[in-house]
This record gives sequence, structure tokens and C-alpha cells, in this order.
Amino acid sequence: LTIAPHPFYPVGFSLRKKFWEWHPLFDAVEITRLNSRLTSRFNNQAEAAAQKLGLPILANSDSHLLPDFG
Repeated sequence: LTIAPHPFYPVGFSLRKKFWEWHPLFDAVEITRLNSRLTSRFNNQAEAAAQKLGLPILANSDSHLLPDFG
């Protein structure tokens, strides 16, 4: 299972335009857990891309450290 991790989020390591080049590699698209006006825009882009390609949308905690869980 290969997931595109919040591909349109505005950080240097996000896929952005590469998502469209590499989309055949992905089984699903992830949206970010953050809920704000900023992330809503990028989540909406990810949701629209997933729908266009017929891919499921996933979300998770996106926690990077053990204390962030729970």
C-alpha cells in the first residue's frame, strides 16, 4: 500500500506538482490532521485529486513523536 502523504501541503518535502506525475504509484491520498483555514485549502486539493483519480482518502494523527499519540 503506497499513500501520497498530504501531497499539496505547503512544505518543502510535499509532492505538490510531482503528485500528478507520480499518481499511478499511489493507492490512496492522505489529508493532514491539522484543521485550519490554511490546511483546509490543501486538504480540499488533495480530496479533489483523490476523487478525480478514484483513490480513497485517508487521515491519521501524523504524529512524529510517541508523546503526541493519545
